[in-house]
Amino acid sequence: MDHPDNTYHLSELHVDAALRGRGIGGALLGHAEGEARRQGRATMSLTTTTVNPARRLYERNGFRVVETRTDRDYERYTGIEGRHLMVKELA
Repeated sequence: MDHPDNTYHLSELHVDAALRGRGIGGALLGHAEGEARRQGRATMSLTTTTVNPARRLYERNGFRVVETRTDRDYERYTGIEGRHLMVKELA
């Protein structure tokens, strides 16, 4: 999925499964937001799978789903129906 122009796009965000639930993901998002603001970006974006439980983390941190794509080929290869594009307005 294409992300909006002039967006600070997070390509990957992973927290080791043994360390989840300790605020690390939120801290990483906060650090990324600080960098986005420092660069003068008006929005942040990321993509995640339709089944990723981290979506709740992203929503708690102000991201919202703006596009969902499903794809039979993607599902055939991954077992996952599709992906969400999520955006957070910084202004």
